This record gives sequence, structure tokens and C-alpha cells, in this order.
Amino acid sequence: MSFSENSPAQFCGIPLESDPTIFTDLMHALCGVRSHLLTCVDLLSLDPDDLVPGGPLALPGKLRGIILVYNTNPAYESSIDYEREKARDAGRGYAGRGSDEPMLWVEQIVPHACGFFALMHIVSNLSRLGVDSPYIGSFVTSRPSGGVSAHRSLLADHWYKTQIRPWE
Repeated sequence: MSFSENSPAQFCGIPLESDPTIFTDLMHALCGVRSHLLTCVDLLSLDPDDLVPGGPLALPGKLRGIILVYNTNPAYESSIDYEREKARDAGRGYAGRGSDEPMLWVEQIVPHACGFFALMHIVSNLSRLGVDSPYIGSFVTSRPSGGVSAHRSLLADHWYKTQIRPWE
């Protein structure tokens, strides 16, 4: 069954495990580059003394992003949705766009794809952190006109039709 036979609102990604190997492979696929500089690792402590070089849980190098994975419940999700709507209604929602923005941010438009969107945010902003890839630019710019403000179903449909679906 093709995507066009379904409502884009029904389209959803496959939930990814919070496995550093899976995330690393996906990040390499998104970037089109395999590099030891782009590696996901488990963060086993939030104590800075554990994480500094020489610490018992030292990180392998310069951080370019952190993905925080945590469980939620329906009450939490409702609260977040309410606060997000309230901020938008008050004109405080994120509305930035264009090359002058310090970082690229895109609202999650595909259910069960939070890991993918977290990686997309990191990958989309790597060039601003000094890491270049031939694929990042086309990945970030491959969206219908309207960018961040494009209707979520149109954006999901566009990415599906252009085969930009690394979560599959």
C-alpha cells in the first residue's frame, strides 16, 4: 500500500530503541558520512565529576548533542500540549526560520519518531558546529515551501514521497 492511499496523519515511524549503536548508524545514514566524530554513547551519569576526562564515566570527546530519553504518561503529554498551545496563542511559540537562525529546529511531525527527530536536530545543526556533510544540506532543505510552519501532514507526505525516511 502506498503512502498516498493513507492519510498522512496516520503515518508514523517505528519507535527506535535508545541504543547508541542504532542511533550512531542512523546518524551516519542521515549525514552520509561515517566518522568516529559522530558516535552516540550512553550517558550513565549527570554528575560532571563522572563525565570529565579521566573521570570514571568520561565521555569520548567533544559533545555535539545530547538526546534525553525518558518515559512520559498521558497527564504529562496533555500538560505539554496545553503549554505549547498556550505559548503559541500568546505569540511565544518558536517562529524563527531562515539562514540567520543560530540553530535549526523542526517540530516533531511523525508519531513514534522522537529518536529520529532528536538525531535530525543534531545532524541538521552539525554544519553550524564545524562538521560538514554533503547530505546534511539536502536533508535539511528537502521540505515543502513554508519550512517549519508548513502543515505537518504536508511535510510528512513530502518526506515520505521523497524517500527521506531513515526511520524505516
